[in-house]
Amino acid sequence: MNLNEAISGRRSVREYTDEALDEKSLRCLMDVAVQAPSAVNQQPWTFTIVRDRKALDQISREAKSYMLANMPAAVHSDHFHALLSDPAFHIFYRAPALILISALRH
Repeated sequence: MNLNEAISGRRSVREYTDEALDEKSLRCLMDVAVQAPSAVNQQPWTFTIVRDRKALDQISREAKSYMLANMPAAVHSDHFHALLSDPAFHIFYRAPALILISALRH
């Protein structure tokens, strides 16, 4: 696949099953992710995989609350306000896993 195909063919997915991801698939994702280029090969990141449903629900609730409280007024459209205020809205669309990428400061 060439770069144009990769960029043009990209799609957002917002519908997930509640089927758990197997360990082999997650490990494969991590193996590929650590190969991403970084300045002078420092690889200043860490990956955290969250699969616990209660933790994912809590992160979603807290993130929605944070975004509502801190979003600049210009971005704070009625659409986003309604979406983030809806208790049924889950920012991860109920995906079975979340991979957090955190940068390490040196």
